[in-house]
Amino acid sequence: MASYDGAFNDTVVMEYGDGFPLLMPRWGYVVSAFVLFIIGFFGFFLNLMVILLMFKDRQLWTPLNIILFNLVCSDFSVSVLGNPLTLISALFHRWVFGHTMCVLYGFFMALLGITSITTLTVISFERYLMVTRPLSSRHLSSKGAVLSVVFIWSYSLALTTPPLMGWGNYVNEAANIR
Repeated sequence: MASYDGAFNDTVVMEYGDGFPLLMPRWGYVVSAFVLFIIGFFGFFLNLMVILLMFKDRQLWTPLNIILFNLVCSDFSVSVLGNPLTLISALFHRWVFGHTMCVLYGFFMALLGITSITTLTVISFERYLMVTRPLSSRHLSSKGAVLSVVFIWSYSLALTTPPLMGWGNYVNEAANIR
């Protein structure tokens, strides 16, 4: 019969980098930085290609593409505003841009993230209506698409602005790289 000894000798070694606890191994920060670079690189150039293509060819401005353009702009903004700051923080193993930039970064990443998610929701709902009511004469118009984009940004701002006004707050994430 096997017996069980409940005594364990578990030791957690916490490294410190520049006075901040490292919540993952140093190589984890390097891997994070590399992955963020790849995502940021492709996010920047591929979304930029779509933006340039949309401006080059006016025939692409269909109602659905207006909403897709909103998604592309939101994701492009994340690759321009968010990825470089997070990549640098990963390389330094902590947030290095100060409290004000932390708050602004948190606001903009939340705003752009909610904008992207809400845009995908609107696209899904529009596709749902196209599949379930294909013969309906009430399809999305250009005006409806623009109003949807206005709704998406208004909704996103309504959700992300209160922490700037003191109702909640934006703070560092667990690994201190935002």
